[in-house]
Amino acid sequence: MLQETSLAALLALPPGSRKSADIYRAVEQAVSTGALAAGTQLPTVRDLATSLGVNKNTIATAYKALFENGIIITDGRRGSVVARRHREQPAFAFQAAPVSGVVALHDGNPDPAFLPTRAELASAFTALDLATPRLYGEAHNVPALLEWSQEAFAADGLHGESIFVSAGALDALERALRAQLKPGDKVAVEDPGYFTVLALVRSLGLRPVPLVSDAEGILPASLTAALAGGCRATVFSTRAQNPTGAVTTTQRAQALRALLPHYPEVLFLDDDHSSLLQLAPYMPWHNHAARWLTVRSFSKFLGPDLRVAVSTGDAATLAKLDYAQATSMGWVSSLLQGLVVNLLHTSSVRERLVAAGVAYQARFNHLQTGLAALGLPTPGQAGLNLWLPLPDAATAAQGLLAKGWLVRSGADFCLQSPPGLRLTTARLQPGQTEQLLAALGDLRQPSARTALA
Repeated sequence: MLQETSLAALLALPPGSRKSADIYRAVEQAVSTGALAAGTQLPTVRDLATSLGVNKNTIATAYKALFENGIIITDGRRGSVVARRHREQPAFAFQAAPVSGVVALHDGNPDPAFLPTRAELASAFTALDLATPRLYGEAHNVPALLEWSQEAFAADGLHGESIFVSAGALDALERALRAQLKPGDKVAVEDPGYFTVLALVRSLGLRPVPLVSDAEGILPASLTAALAGGCRATVFSTRAQNPTGAVTTTQRAQALRALLPHYPEVLFLDDDHSSLLQLAPYMPWHNHAARWLTVRSFSKFLGPDLRVAVSTGDAATLAKLDYAQATSMGWVSSLLQGLVVNLLHTSSVRERLVAAGVAYQARFNHLQTGLAALGLPTPGQAGLNLWLPLPDAATAAQGLLAKGWLVRSGADFCLQSPPGLRLTTARLQPGQTEQLLAALGDLRQPSARTALA
C-alpha cells in the first residue's frame, strides 16, 4: 500500500489547494505521467485526509470522481487501486515493418491478395453519383447499403429494427457502451479476448470481467457468474473469435439463450467481424435479449482502411446510437457507403471473398493440425488468428523472433486466463506453415531451454 505521506508528497499540492477537484487533478496527473503505476494501492479516505489536513468528505468526493472516470477502481479488501488505463496499453501502436527475413504473424491483418484490387476500387468509385453533393439535413445513409445490410442480417436470423452505419466496428461498440453504461460499471469480455476491445472498455472507465470460453463459445456458467456479479453489458464474437478462433455451436447457443430472460437490462454486443468470409455457420443467441446489437464491419474482406460497419439490434439501442452519432460526427460519408455497396456488387470481389474464406480456413486448420502433432493443442475452430497457450509466452515469442517469426505475446489479450501467443494464420503462405512448425519444434528441444521445452 502506498503510504499516505508518500502520496501526499507525490501529489505536491500547492498551498491552499485542498479542494476535491485539486486532489482529483493531482491524482489524474500522477497516473497519466506514470508516477502512480497501475495496481498501486491508494491510502484509505481517512488516512489521506489526515495526511493532507482536509475533511475526509473532500477525499471521498475526489475518490468518487476518480472511480467514475475509470482512473481508480475498488479491489475488494485492497481498497482503491490505480486502474489499468489505455494510456499504458494503447490499442494500436505503430510498429515498423519487420526486418528482411522476418515473417510477420503478429498483426491480425487479412491477406492483401484477397482484398479489392486498385482497378476494382477505381471502378467502384467511378460508379458513384458525384454530381449531386449530399448536404446538411438530407438523409445521410445510402439506401442501397441499408437494403443490402437488412437482407444480409435477415439471412442469418437477425431481424433488427433498423440499420445503423458507423465508422467501423469499434465506433459502434464505443457508442453502445457509452449510451448504456457509466464509468465504474462492469462489462463481461472474453478472456482471452480482442485486445482493442479490452483497451476500449478500460478507456471508458469500465471494469472488464473475464468470460471463459472453449472451442464452442462462451461457457454458460461463466456468463451466468458475470451477469449475476453485476455486469451491465457483454462484448463477444459469436464466430471466428479473436484471438482463439472459438465458434459458437448450436447447442451452446441454446444454452446461452436460456439465460437471457433473467437479465433484461444487460446489453449484449456481438462483434461479427468475419461475417462475409463464412468461416463458420452463424449461431446467434443474443438477439433474443431485450438489449442487443450485432456489428459487422467490412475490414477483414474489403480492407481495414475502409472504415464502415453496419449494425442491427433492438429499437432502443439503435435509437441511442443514432442520437449519439447525430450529435457528434453526424454521419458516415455517403461516398464511403456507396463505395462499399459497389464493391459488394462487383462479381470479381464476391468471388474473391469466397476464395478468401476457403483459404483462411485451410490455413487455420493446417497450422492447428501441425501444432497438435507437436503436442501443442490449441482451442478454436475457425478464424484469421490462432491462440497457442504457453506458460511463458514472452520467452517463446523471443525464441521465434530469433528464428525469423514475429508473433504477438498474449499478455495484451488476457485478464485472468493463462498466457499464450496469438498467431495470425491469414497470411501464411504455402510452405511457411511447415517452416513455422519446424521452428516451434526446435524450441521444444531440451537444449533450447525455452518455454516450449
